[in-house]
Amino acid sequence: MPGGSFPFFSVIIPSHGQHDRLAAGLRALARCDYPRERVEVIVVDQASGAPPRVVLAGLSSQLDLAMIELGTGGLARARNAGARHARGDYLAFIDEDCAPTSDWLREVAAQFAMNPTVAVVGRTVNALPNKLTSEATQSILDFRSLHSRQEVGRAEIASGSNLFIPVIAYRELGGFDESDRLSNGNEQEFSDRWIRSGRQIIYLPEAVVLDAHTPSIGSFLREHFNQGSGACQLNRKRVREDETQLATGQPTLSELMHYPFERRAGWRAPFLSILIATALCSRSIGYQATRWRAVG
Repeated sequence: MPGGSFPFFSVIIPSHGQHDRLAAGLRALARCDYPRERVEVIVVDQASGAPPRVVLAGLSSQLDLAMIELGTGGLARARNAGARHARGDYLAFIDEDCAPTSDWLREVAAQFAMNPTVAVVGRTVNALPNKLTSEATQSILDFRSLHSRQEVGRAEIASGSNLFIPVIAYRELGGFDESDRLSNGNEQEFSDRWIRSGRQIIYLPEAVVLDAHTPSIGSFLREHFNQGSGACQLNRKRVREDETQLATGQPTLSELMHYPFERRAGWRAPFLSILIATALCSRSIGYQATRWRAVG
């Protein structure tokens, strides 16, 4: 870094019982090419019933580790709890099944050296390409990221699986919305508030984390159902507050279904295309179900 100045990162990891994945992610953090004294790691247990004390104890000599035990779950609550205890200049949010590459923090530090007031979204890469549900989720994520980007290097959605935010700005905005009515839409809602405050969200593809998320068919569909529910929740909030949607138009079903063929997925492409269509149907059902519940 210029002048030998390294920003202090507070890495916040919500945890919900995936101890093996968490341990792998923490070991990857310990291997990051970044001064150890400029990184703290805060693991937030989301009322799992089995806090990862043994995992943290085994890595305490390699990382500055702390754990918070929440009495209630929820990603927004976990992220905000971690942020309240953070000592760093910047918050770094990552999921417990994600492992950063060795230059993860250096890449982001270089970006903040150029523009210290932005939020930075890194690239999340599927670590399990042989699992169809994982690859289908990655395809949807990649295509939507490309589609929604307003211009090269810009992003609109602050994804909590690989996200960096200046701590002062985060606290000024009040962090993620913890209300139940936004239980599945808090990342997009935070992005809305961030952009409306005049700040930017920068996409930095060099800041990579490897995602080892392994959903079953049931959990895959449930995740996309919840995303649809979150989109409906957020749209209701925007109507109540007389706000317009900031994001660009969503990709069409045909565009998303064709994307695996563009990625040259070979014999897997038609299966991925079918999974993507099924995921979008589940998302649509989640949206409508939440809408009907509100009307009823």
